[in-house]
Amino acid sequence: MEFLILILSALIISSIGYYKYIYFISLGYGFSVVGLGAAMLIMFRNDLKIDTIVMCVLFIVYGFRLGGYLCIVYIMFGGARRLEIRQNRNYGNDPEYQEYVKKTPILIPLIPLYSVEKYKFLVG
Repeated sequence: MEFLILILSALIISSIGYYKYIYFISLGYGFSVVGLGAAMLIMFRNDLKIDTIVMCVLFIVYGFRLGGYLCIVYIMFGGARRLEIRQNRNYGNDPEYQEYVKKTPILIPLIPLYSVEKYKFLVG
């Protein structure tokens, strides 16, 4: 029965993917790990040993790290996409702007990613 409760809690948390399909395999996974760690701490609170507590806490920390990082990345790249679309609309015909765009990476220095406008899944 406990296993079924753990599976159902992970499925409920992963249902964030119904908001946006890519969240099933990214945010849903990360926050499901958090939910599993917390559910195990609650469900087995009478039988926990120190190593089990450490494992559950590490599950929670790992899930928050993964889900939190992905939230930040989605927000950063979504904002960069919106900004790029607006800047292209305002300065698209300016040759100086075109030269700048061709040689300046977006968000991450030294990684040759110069445009995110075409990636429609990045909606910040």
